[in-house]
Amino acid sequence: MPDLDNAEAFLLNFHARFAGATSDAMSHCARDGRSPYDVLAALVPDTAKPLTVLDLACGDGALLQLLARREQQGLHLVGVDMSPHELERARANLPPQVELRLERAQQLSLDEASVDCVLCSLALMLMDPLDPVVGSIARVLKPGGIFAALVGGDMVRGDAWEAFTDAAKSLLAEEGALPPSLGDSRTRKAHGLASVFSREAGFGQPVSIEDIVLHLDGSVEEVKQSLMLTYFVGMLSPRGVAELSARTDAILQAGCRADGTVPCSLGVRLLRCVRRRT
Repeated sequence: MPDLDNAEAFLLNFHARFAGATSDAMSHCARDGRSPYDVLAALVPDTAKPLTVLDLACGDGALLQLLARREQQGLHLVGVDMSPHELERARANLPPQVELRLERAQQLSLDEASVDCVLCSLALMLMDPLDPVVGSIARVLKPGGIFAALVGGDMVRGDAWEAFTDAAKSLLAEEGALPPSLGDSRTRKAHGLASVFSREAGFGQPVSIEDIVLHLDGSVEEVKQSLMLTYFVGMLSPRGVAELSARTDAILQAGCRADGTVPCSLGVRLLRCVRRRT
């Protein structure tokens, strides 16, 4: 793997310390019927025809697990991640026939036009430089192949995720911390995201972009666990993390409903596009 910039070094360090954090944080989304992994898995055709699916930045393999449980004839699953710690967890979680590769999204080693579907859950917006990632995706996809990704979307106002984010940003400012700049700013707006997956980049037009809200509602303890597995925890000092934990307790207690649950919503965007045939 080449020399890492500050953002990639941060991400590798975070996932070494908190392997599986993303899937753990999303673990009770499925109560609403839609975890991020459910959303993406639903886009993979249920067919007896041979099908190769690549999970880009697969983490601990949560999406691959969901697909492997289908026991779908002819389904070949491949996971790529740059974190050896995440891949170690993935290997323990997945059946042996799932192929795992340690590499960066910018430099995929899969053969040209060898993949039917490339999926990416809550990671594309962290990748920089982004254009080589898009080039790698286009190269490995078969003509007519599908790319689908979930990226961060607009903030849902008025519940725990917004209040927690405000508290974390306030603490970062208080500490004078300069957090790493994660990802390419084009992924933060729908029009920017669409511009990346252009005809010139090899994708059919128009691309589909859909706003989705994922619900992480749960008990105070469950919601706190999800929030305290976000990247803010890796950006703050130990003292800052302790203070964020205390402020999160206050936020969640104030927002707790009569039934003991706390509303917590994550806005995301679902990007879908197809590799051009000509």
